[in-house]
Order: sequence, then C-alpha cells, then structure tokens
Amino acid sequence: MGFGWDSTRDPCDDAVRAVAGQLRIALRELRDPGADADAAVHEARKALRRARALAELLRPLAGGDPSRDLIDAVRGARRRLADARDGAVVSAALRAAWRERVGPGGDRGGRPPDAAVVPLRDLLGAERGGAPAPIEPETVAAIAAALEGARHDARLLHVAARAVGGDLEPLGRGLRRMHRRARAAAVAAGDDAGIARDEALHDARKRFKELGYVMRWWAPAWRGPIEAWLDEVDVLGDLIGADHDQVVLRSRLPALASAVDGELMAHVSAGSERRSARLRAKAARALVRLTAEPSGAFVARHVAYMAAARAWNLRRGSA
Repeated sequence: MGFGWDSTRDPCDDAVRAVAGQLRIALRELRDPGADADAAVHEARKALRRARALAELLRPLAGGDPSRDLIDAVRGARRRLADARDGAVVSAALRAAWRERVGPGGDRGGRPPDAAVVPLRDLLGAERGGAPAPIEPETVAAIAAALEGARHDARLLHVAARAVGGDLEPLGRGLRRMHRRARAAAVAAGDDAGIARDEALHDARKRFKELGYVMRWWAPAWRGPIEAWLDEVDVLGDLIGADHDQVVLRSRLPALASAVDGELMAHVSAGSERRSARLRAKAARALVRLTAEPSGAFVARHVAYMAAARAWNLRRGSA
C-alpha cells in the first residue's frame, strides 16, 4: 500500500489508518517472509518506524494514552527485531576508511586496497560472529503479539480521530512537538564532543528520521516543498549513518591490535578519523539548514499546506 495522506479523508482519521496499515505490513512480512527473509525483516522494520512516527504525531488525540501504549508496543517489537539481527557494517566501513587514507587507487607502493584490508576484514567478520542468525519462530510470535496489542490501540485512536473530524489542530500540536525535539537534538549535536557527540549525532539523526516519516505521509499536501525538505533529511541521515559506521569500526579495532600489523592498524584508524571529520562537517551544514526555520513557522506552513489541499479537494468533490 502507498504511504501518504489520502486527501479524500480527514487527516487525523487517515493518519490512524496509515498506522494500522503499517502494522499489517510488518505482521505480514514477519509471518510470511518468502524466499528473502532478510528483505522481509528490513521491510518490517521500516513499517514499524513509520507506524511509530505517526503514533508520535497523534499523541494529542485522546489525551495521548492510546498513542503512548501503541508506541510502547511498537518499540518493544522493534527491539526484539533488532536483537534478532546482526546490524554490523564494519566491512563496508573498513573499505571506506582505507580509501580515505590511501585513495581509491591504492597506496604509494601500488598495492590495491583489497590486498591490505582483506585479512583485517576477515578478522572483524570473525570477531562479530559471522552471518546473521535467522529470526526464530518464538521471536516472530512475540513480535506478532506485541503488534496485535498495537492494533487494538490504533482502533482506540480511530474513535478519537473520528470525533475531531477534519480539525487539524491535534496534528499541528503533534508536529510542533516532534519538530522541537529534532531541533533540540540538532543543537545538542553541535555542542557536545567525543563520545557524547557520537550519541548526540545519532539522536539528531533518529529525531529527523522520525520527523521525516511523518512528512512523507504529509507530502501529498504539497509535494514540491515537502519533498525538497525530505531530500535534506535523507542527506543528513546518510552522513550521520556513515559516520556512525566509522565509530563502530574504531570501537572494534583495539581488540584486534595483537593480531594485525601495527602500521596497517594505524593507517585504518587515521583514515577512519579523517572520514568521520569530513562526514561530520557536512552533517553540521545540513543541520544548520534543517533547523533554520523555527518550529512554529514550520508547523504553520505545513498545516496551511494541508488545509489548502483539503479545501481544494472538497471543492472539487462538491462541484
């Protein structure tokens, strides 16, 4: 199913329908993964992220209680899913760090990157335990139970959404809360240093990614401006995600110091640090662009887009 506001429906009602739809997708992918189980898990995780983001948007409905319960259920399902997967990306991060140190053509002696990094990559692969383990049926059953509870909470939200009708005020309040949290995370990412900076950057990425899911649903209100903003969010996510991969790589290197040539380790570490510095500089510029607009103005603009789109659709329907 498509993920985007259906302008023929009241927005709050449609947001709840979208949550329920994403929960159905997650359940379907987990219960019937088909030939590509890894792709099914990826789709399930993406659907859960969308469901949680819209549940955050809908917090102002019904005093927020059904939304909080729904969010807790989805969070629990996602954690079980994350624990069941190996998210290691050190092999790709290692190659990126090596290229940053010696360039894509090899080092001064003409040695190609593979010849240098394969032994270290193999050690890193063995250190993290090899291939991802399949999702156990018991884990799928536990996730499914959590999501059935979330679907019950979505039905409660649906009653509240129908009660407010076409009122956009609850969505405006939910969007303001999410945008303020993302801006606050961006400020923290610019102020902190060291390990705290790693965590702050990761939090900023998470907040803007969550807000991005909401705005993807919102995009039919006016695709041009909203999708341009979403492009910026995607760039930010890629930059901070790539930096986080380098942080993970550097955290694993010390444990291999006794098994790897010291000069090679120094080259990789220096390349990783250099790549992180470059990625963070670009991420900082992206954060400045994304936080330039105050939350009040951001929300007023997008609520106006939705109100105009809805009014236009209603006029067309009555013509």
